[in-house]
Amino acid sequence: MKIIRSDDEALLEEVSKEYKILVQLDHPNIPKAHEPIKDKKFSTLYIPIQLFEGFDLEYHVNQRGALKVGSGLQILKSILDTITYLRGK
Repeated sequence: MKIIRSDDEALLEEVSKEYKILVQLDHPNIPKAHEPIKDKKFSTLYIPIQLFEGFDLEYHVNQRGALKVGSGLQILKSILDTITYLRGK
């Protein structure tokens, strides 16, 4: 869940625009977003976002050490595939 607390309406509007872009994306490496919830009383915007299970690259390297070349190349390919997808949008 992405939580934004702010009295700045311009910031909340920017985050709403970000949400509108995010819901248009459809790629396995990009989390899905759900309808934002505004709480005007507390000047807070909640955006539920899909949870990716597992661990991040930093955790993996800290726990297991340097990646093997093949694993590193797989991760790099996945990152580049995602960037290529986003650049096409």
